[in-house]
Formats: sequence, structure tokens, C-alpha cells
Amino acid sequence: MKKINYFEILQQTSGHFLTEHIPDNWNEMSTVEQDTFLEEAAWEPFEYWDVADVWSLIDAAAYSTKQFLEKMGAEVVNG
Repeated sequence: MKKINYFEILQQTSGHFLTEHIPDNWNEMSTVEQDTFLEEAAWEPFEYWDVADVWSLIDAAAYSTKQFLEKMGAEVVNG
């Protein structure tokens, strides 16, 4: 069974809402650094959104993708 890291799903789905994917060191960044990144990288339709709302979109898309992958037989691990 293929194991997929949930963080990789977050990175991939972030590209649907940002001009670049969240970086590999995302979990090491401070909240201020993360918010700044989201604000600066927000795709044009979301550039005036609150960063918490942009993150909610990314998180919801990642969770939906996780559920789909698990349904298809993949094992999603935290990390």
C-alpha cells in the first residue's frame, strides 16, 4: 500500500490558491511568517482575502483529497 504524507497533500493543494506551493519548511515557520507567505503568495482572486480564509480553503481541499485517496486505498500518514 502506498503511504502518502498529509503535508505533501497540503503542499499540492496550496497551489490551487497560491502562486507558489507552501514551502518545505512550513511547519518550522512562525505564524507571522506563514501569514506573510500566504498574503504575498495568494492567487489574484484571493489576494484581498484574509489569510485565515485562504488557509481554510487550502486545508479543506487537502482534507477532501486525503479522504479521496484513502477511499482509493492509499494510506495517508501525518508528518
